[in-house]
Amino acid sequence: MEGRSSSLTGQKRKGTPNRRLSKEMDNVLIPALAKMAKAELKVDKSFKRQAFVEAVNIVNRSIPAANMDAYNVENHMRTMKVKYQEMKKLLALSGVGCNDDVKMIVLEDEAYCTYVEAFPKFKELLNRPIPDFDDMQLICGDDHATGEFA
Repeated sequence: MEGRSSSLTGQKRKGTPNRRLSKEMDNVLIPALAKMAKAELKVDKSFKRQAFVEAVNIVNRSIPAANMDAYNVENHMRTMKVKYQEMKKLLALSGVGCNDDVKMIVLEDEAYCTYVEAFPKFKELLNRPIPDFDDMQLICGDDHATGEFA
């Protein structure tokens, strides 16, 4: 009986399987979502369902092997928001600069080594170009509570 109940639990999962989006998919999805944000399909903290469906159509047309659905895009939005908030936190730190010409968060060598050792997850965001930064800002915006004025 116990083995049976655990297998039933696995069958009750809702939704679609999680997907990892490749850089190629992001290169199509992020500009598409930015275009939809400009077209006012972004409401409050997210997009209208219509925007997710259209984004899926764009990605699937550009990359037929992607086989995405609107739920995958909506879930990836959460991941993008987390990454955007990490970028904002980095920019707020003392000693961290921003090179707007190449869209790069800059930290000097010694501070970079120390910081990456303490926070390895930020390595991909430091001293490397982030070409989608402006689009990420448009898509993710400043729509999170910071507790600053609480």
